[in-house]
Amino acid sequence: AVLSRRLTALIGPPGTGKTYALARLVASLAQAHGDAGRPFRAFVTAVTHAAIDELHKRIEELMPKKGSAPFEVGRIHGKDMDAFFERAAARPAVACGTMFRLLGAKAAAFDLVVVDEASQMRLTEAMLAVHRLAAGGRLVLCGDDQQLGPILQGAYPAREECDASFDPTASAFAHVLRALPVGHPARPA
Repeated sequence: AVLSRRLTALIGPPGTGKTYALARLVASLAQAHGDAGRPFRAFVTAVTHAAIDELHKRIEELMPKKGSAPFEVGRIHGKDMDAFFERAAARPAVACGTMFRLLGAKAAAFDLVVVDEASQMRLTEAMLAVHRLAAGGRLVLCGDDQQLGPILQGAYPAREECDASFDPTASAFAHVLRALPVGHPARPA
């Protein structure tokens, strides 16, 4: 499904294998591009460092143990995004870090952006990643549609009737689910 769509939503409650599925997806795509000698840039992110660390660990576990790895995977801290991609050179590369690692980074556009815990990410942060997608890039949002959305405190102006469907406090995941056609199994009632 990921290769045939620009946007894929992976939905499931805790313990259903979402992290494993994401790691397998990212590692498989990076491996396939590496084997074909084709460039590939992916960015894996989440709201929490714990979720990013877990996904990074799972992707590393899926890398081949023998010979040289067909792709690079790295946990990005501070301002080392550009240095990571320079070290990867022409090999496929998967960077794992917070959305804020994208600010100020000169790294090229991404072929794949994966957002884990998307139900907790505000739309404004998710747009940082969407902005960095390559022309034919793919966005994968993963989360639990029953999970509590981002908790925010603030005063918001009254909305006009024409934009009443937009909720600035809702998660990126919630906005995607609301955009699904009525009757779609993943659309909330």
